Amino acid sequence: MKNLVSGHAMSVKGGNPMNTQWSNSISGKELSYINDSLKNEDLLAKLCTMGAAESQNAQTRQLFSQLAQDRLQSFEQLFRTLQQQAHITQ
Repeated sequence: MKNLVSGHAMSVKGGNPMNTQWSNSISGKELSYINDSLKNEDLLAKLCTMGAAESQNAQTRQLFSQLAQDRLQSFEQLFRTLQQQAHITQ
């Protein structure tokens, strides 16, 4: 199974993204892209949390809460990927 992260393929053993082996080290441009993505996910999570807190409608509040949770999960996945790459290159 192959996944694409910022345009580069990484092979995944057994289909589990946690068992990632990078074919080559990540470039400075890719690290910058991941850093920007982390900032964006963090900002989106905060905005969704604010939207949930300010919403008067229960369905809208629930939607914003779910979106905030999704953005935090994306943030955590990006961060884990970055940590894994740091451990591989050290």
